[in-house]
Amino acid sequence: MGSYAHQLRYVLRTLLRSPMFTIVTVVTIAVGIGANAAIFAIVNGVLLKPLPYPGPDRLVAVREATAVLAIKDVGLSAADYFTFREENRTFERFGLWTSDRVSVTGLDAPEQVPAITVTVDTLPALGIPPAAGSATRTMLPEPPEPSS
Repeated sequence: MGSYAHQLRYVLRTLLRSPMFTIVTVVTIAVGIGANAAIFAIVNGVLLKPLPYPGPDRLVAVREATAVLAIKDVGLSAADYFTFREENRTFERFGLWTSDRVSVTGLDAPEQVPAITVTVDTLPALGIPPAAGSATRTMLPEPPEPSS
């Protein structure tokens, strides 16, 4: 134990003799620890933490791509959505969403806010109720029932 105390006193004396080196060293270590903590927080929030939905391991994103135009993420059309939903034999539910901007009005000036428009199965697939609005207003109408 005496050896460690002796080494600690020696290190402290050396650091006090060169204050600029000590400051640069402490700042470098602090920046390294801060950067490490920030990167871990981002990785933890984006990659490690499960999604805030029931059964996040059962959620799948289906995307469409075109090799001819070299586009990796093409939006689905209404026809694609209905085809995928009707021909689906793998998924419990199949939902579609699209980003949107809507105007919110009130007593003050109207304001444009981001919104998401979803099909009827999207929120039940996520296991969440709508926070506001109607659960029956959907982006696409239900396909017409075939007449018998």
